[in-house]
Amino acid sequence: MRRNGGRGDTGKIRPELAAIAVPQGQDFALTAGWGNRTDKGVTMPGKGSVKSRLYAGTEAATATQAALLGEATRDIHLNSSTYWANILERVWETHIGGDQVIKKWLSYRERRIIGRALTPDEVRPVMETARHLAAILLLGPELDDSFRACAAAHVPLAIHQPIAAD
Repeated sequence: MRRNGGRGDTGKIRPELAAIAVPQGQDFALTAGWGNRTDKGVTMPGKGSVKSRLYAGTEAATATQAALLGEATRDIHLNSSTYWANILERVWETHIGGDQVIKKWLSYRERRIIGRALTPDEVRPVMETARHLAAILLLGPELDDSFRACAAAHVPLAIHQPIAAD
């Protein structure tokens, strides 16, 4: 039987990722001002509620991890009582395609837009996305080393010249 909604067995969470983006509280109504809809029906991101802070003891990154993930972390609020704790500085600031990844996700889920609170299953993607982005950022030095090794070993393809007719 498959776990995780049919997505397969994901195995154990790496210890350095387990404390990232942990939901705190039970009120999943997203009302912190993350998004609004214009008169023309376009959803625009809002300011939301972000609390920057230093890592707590159980969240503390190693010096190497802090260099890759940021010296501070963020608590990202759904509303005044519920938030995702410990969304790392560089994870929060990650942009793909010009959009701040997690902030963009939040903008489309504001209670004013969807007309209801989020379900527990809808709260989980922020945690999963934050952990995935952190894992990618932690792989950065290895990926850079691999790229440099490949580039150093690269041999250009020989370009064949056409044979001249006699």
